[in-house]
Amino acid sequence: MVIKRSGLAILKEPAVLDDDHQPDTVHHSEERVSQVEDYLLPAHTKHSPLHVWIYGTPGTGKTTAARHILKKMDKESGVRGIYINCWHHDSLYSILDHITAELRILRAEEQRTAHKLQKFQKHLKEEPFIIILDEMDRPSPKERETIIYSLCSMKKVGLICISNSCDCLFELDARVRSRLNPALVPFNSYSHDQLSVILTDRAQDALVEAAIEDGIIHKIAKLADGDARVALQTLKKAAWLAEKEHASNIGHPHIARAWSSTRQLKNQYMLGKLTPDHRILNEILKSKGELLSSELRQLYLSECSKIKRKPVAERTFSDYINDLKVAGLAEVERARVRGKVRMLRVAG
Repeated sequence: MVIKRSGLAILKEPAVLDDDHQPDTVHHSEERVSQVEDYLLPAHTKHSPLHVWIYGTPGTGKTTAARHILKKMDKESGVRGIYINCWHHDSLYSILDHITAELRILRAEEQRTAHKLQKFQKHLKEEPFIIILDEMDRPSPKERETIIYSLCSMKKVGLICISNSCDCLFELDARVRSRLNPALVPFNSYSHDQLSVILTDRAQDALVEAAIEDGIIHKIAKLADGDARVALQTLKKAAWLAEKEHASNIGHPHIARAWSSTRQLKNQYMLGKLTPDHRILNEILKSKGELLSSELRQLYLSECSKIKRKPVAERTFSDYINDLKVAGLAEVERARVRGKVRMLRVAG
């Protein structure tokens, strides 16, 4: 049954549906949140926390959980911390410049990285401090090593690194990886039911009463396929469309149009996070529509030769195919031929 209501406003608190909104309750991540909190527990008693590496596909609540933990630690024990998005700050200098500015550390204006690092360490006074490094697959491998090595060298600083997979962790030099030695915490995709709970909770705060037709929440959860970020963006866009059309409710046609737009934006976002080699593979796949992994490999090698680029190794190539699948840019299945050959198609 669809409940009709008078008036045209549908969104009362649109910010609640934004990616960076921090809800009071983190749904369906309690076990993983508790796990991360255990690793950071020494900070509550002024000791050095363990480093943590959180990984999982986009929209699994990694960032929301990490920021929730940071807020909770500050409230309960006064343990300070800061959130850094490495998509915007992808070098040690940029990270330190942001930290010193946010913490208003005096006399850290000098441009030398070593000077900013020294000022930051002095400012902490050997108190525990948590740094969330989100999008850690964004910095180049060399810069990532510099960031981790330098920040790990600071007394009582704990790192929460967040990435889509563990690949960028295992790419680190063995000495850097040994120094970090993080506890690994995987975040799995949400089920349709779990996404429905998250959407219902946000919708109650973001939308006016009776603003959604029956079945809308469940439909969005199914379309989003475990990605909470996509689900929330779809609901928000559908609400804007309904308001623009002076509709009394968010209906299924609004969801269909919002989903199409959100999917395109997700593909652009994910492609922007990938390496030049990922992009070459994606362009080849788009031009062909469908091909075997062995065929893609040969076309990739040919393109690299043409542009004088060193191709990635066979094992890395296989990982990159999985990355395209995770990013929602390709559909991958086992081919009906001998060997470890896969069939790839452009995601529909």
